[in-house]
Amino acid sequence: MLQLADASKLPAVLTNSVRYLTPDDALTADVLDAARFLEPLGFFQVQPNAQAWLKPADLMRSLAEEICEDRDRAAKLLQDTEKLADRCRLDPVGDCGWMKPKTPEKSALGIEGNPFEVLWQKAEAGMHWRYPGASEVMHGGMSIVIKKHKDGTPAVAYKSGAAEFTDEDQIRAA
Repeated sequence: MLQLADASKLPAVLTNSVRYLTPDDALTADVLDAARFLEPLGFFQVQPNAQAWLKPADLMRSLAEEICEDRDRAAKLLQDTEKLADRCRLDPVGDCGWMKPKTPEKSALGIEGNPFEVLWQKAEAGMHWRYPGASEVMHGGMSIVIKKHKDGTPAVAYKSGAAEFTDEDQIRAA
């Protein structure tokens, strides 16, 4: 592959097809492959060797020198590898939005119209499915009553003993 890259005047990179952290993890990788293929060990082609582990930089440097049989060419191989790795590097937060909540588009969820109304309808249907025929549901010593405001918008009333309050009362109190 190195000769082909050189003949084509293309940069080559040194990879190790890393599949596990240490050499001792090779057997675990074979067992996981067996589970993935749903076959017992020995019934599929296992890895030819235990070299697909994350090698330190010094070992990768000596492998490059062994492959290239020339220190200068090995240095160029490692330099090209590092340049490509830098171009491929992702910042989990900046590039992928790691740990930031994402709300899918309404169309991706199959929602038409007001999503709050759809959520209310689903919650109300779930209450009636879970507690058929009940107009009130007991939760932790408190009754939850499904109601609607005069204008038809959803409301929930809570009863605790003789006191009754609505979700609007909760919002006003906060």
